Amino acid sequence: WKFSTGQSARDHPAAPASCSSGGARGRRSTPRCAGRSNRSRRSSSDHHPVGLLVVPQKARQVLEAARTIALGSDAASVIALTRVRAKRAPSESTVRLRPLAGKSVTIRPYPRTVDVHVVHDTFIGRHHRLPKGMRPTSIVDLGANIGLTMADYAEVYPDARIVGVELDPGNAVLATRNTASYPNCRVVQAAVWSENGSISYDPSGEEWSYTVGPGSASAESLTIDALLKRMDLDRVDVLKMDIEGAEQQVLQAGGDWPERVGMIKVEIHRGYALDEAQSDLRQLGFSVEIDSRHWSALIARR
Repeated sequence: WKFSTGQSARDHPAAPASCSSGGARGRRSTPRCAGRSNRSRRSSSDHHPVGLLVVPQKARQVLEAARTIALGSDAASVIALTRVRAKRAPSESTVRLRPLAGKSVTIRPYPRTVDVHVVHDTFIGRHHRLPKGMRPTSIVDLGANIGLTMADYAEVYPDARIVGVELDPGNAVLATRNTASYPNCRVVQAAVWSENGSISYDPSGEEWSYTVGPGSASAESLTIDALLKRMDLDRVDVLKMDIEGAEQQVLQAGGDWPERVGMIKVEIHRGYALDEAQSDLRQLGFSVEIDSRHWSALIARR
């Protein structure tokens, strides 16, 4: 069974009819650019394709406590994670994580940021994980946020070269710090978009849900072709794409890059139907299947 904290199936396209719609937090439908900064708040189990089991608050608290204990590699880290979740951490916290073999990462206070939720989403939900048996030598993470998915990839695939893209400078700095233990990781502060240039976004939203459009902040925008050229990547074994709506613009823009990518793992968001995304990926030369880890994500292979 998966336990829900009330996330709505409306947050993703083509949600199964059995999914709960109670307690929804609606998403803005405007396209969102790269940066794992591009998620709305959700628990690690909100994407399960069967009906969601809503449990009493006390049971949820026990479950979250058990998850926190499983994440921290020592007592100090468990206490620090608990304090952040309870809004009692006034400044940055450094925690050692069991899934990263005890390596340290830094997270900012909640609710000023949602970094602590990113920790749970990454290491409990693990929607970014690749199919078993894969041994990639190059991974590009479009939507790096604070670098936790990059760190997890580096832990699982120590021989792979890993490039992450994050649009927000604050997140990018933290992603660089959180991947400093891994010499095979590199963070690029930019937005992957349908054309080279610059984009604007509103920095007042949550750190994983910045939206392309009118706003007081800006970032360099790169096409995937331009990114691969800048990073001197002739071949990408895995392209992970979780860019909150911008995937439609990026995929439909096309380019030369699809011939250089072995597999795409892409999360599809509101406003872009799964059928349309599958069609676009097939036109780029990929065979497509629904990701067994995430009902609104696709795996495309060449």
